[in-house]
Amino acid sequence: QARCAAKYFLPDPIPESVVREVLAATLRAPSSFNFQPWACVIVRSAAQKDALAPAMLGHNATRMKIAPLTAIFCADVTPSARADAVRRNHAAAGLASSVSDNIVKLMQGYSGDDGSGGVDGARARGTEAWAFKMTGFAAQTYLLGMAAHGESERRRNAIYV
Repeated sequence: QARCAAKYFLPDPIPESVVREVLAATLRAPSSFNFQPWACVIVRSAAQKDALAPAMLGHNATRMKIAPLTAIFCADVTPSARADAVRRNHAAAGLASSVSDNIVKLMQGYSGDDGSGGVDGARARGTEAWAFKMTGFAAQTYLLGMAAHGESERRRNAIYV
């Protein structure tokens, strides 16, 4: 019933089993045509956090350095580049190649990657907007997973995304 923003973190580590379970659930976050146009990078080392600090605004650099891990979600704004990986995943799941090829064509038309302009002018708005939206779904799934494990509510093991 209550929601708050965690701004201060203790450096207690988050169990690896929790991180793996939440990332596995994140992989099942909804995305159009299951293209999953995003990547998630988990950063734990102080050296990597130091390298990221200049990209943070205000006090966020300090908060990120203290948090036990930082999850970085990156949008892939060229979804057609994932077509081969999607075909491989579909084949592994037992889908016929004709079904997979149709899904790839649908995605390319939907996003405008086929040069058509996309559904309702999606290309005019940019494939980037689509990729950002799909990445947002993944990040939200990750945060909800961490909250379900009590990692955001307890704040002692809070995360910074």
